[in-house]
Amino acid sequence: MKTRITLVMVMVCCSFAVMAGPAEMNFDKDTVGATTVGKIKGRFKIVKVADGNNALQLYSLNKKDSGGIKLPLGLPKEGADKFTVNIDFRGNSSTTSAARILAITSYNSNQRLFKLDAPGGASKLMVSNYTGSKLEPVEICKFSPDKWLTAQLKFDMSAGKCHLLIKDKSSGEELYKGSTNINKSIKPQLLYSSTFPGQRNDGYSYDLDNIKVTVP
Repeated sequence: MKTRITLVMVMVCCSFAVMAGPAEMNFDKDTVGATTVGKIKGRFKIVKVADGNNALQLYSLNKKDSGGIKLPLGLPKEGADKFTVNIDFRGNSSTTSAARILAITSYNSNQRLFKLDAPGGASKLMVSNYTGSKLEPVEICKFSPDKWLTAQLKFDMSAGKCHLLIKDKSSGEELYKGSTNINKSIKPQLLYSSTFPGQRNDGYSYDLDNIKVTVP
């Protein structure tokens, strides 16, 4: 009996160790068409993109609809003082660029410490700047919504800062480099991303790929 209990405890501990740790996903081993992947919650599907790799696609069905996901960052329950989020993203229409590319939130996705948005009606990126009471949107750069971009976001919770670097993935052209204020009172736990309603009668979509969270 003692031996059996010991073996069960080892298996449980090992399983927990495999699941723990910062998020890292590139979707290439996931089945095209899959609508469930790991701990990601929300409406999405896995698609194959032009370079032959897979990506996660968020989509709306019509003008009144929106679709979004919540992905655990894999940080400790108490959060982390410093961490980095890398993510690739691309729209699938040159005429519709609206999306919440990502927000970093607590377990309650309405409690946000940072947002990166593409507002409707213009091919531009907006980043949030915390003023002490709310997250104010600030335009940071223009972009082509049907091209892959790479974003690197370095968060420093103690300083209340996020340092951003956004590049064209294909050419390596730097589109923006700078920093913004974040709401450091929010413990970072989730990455949230969504399309916006009110865009196209036939719906539209966004792709995400190569999501990686690192902690120094």
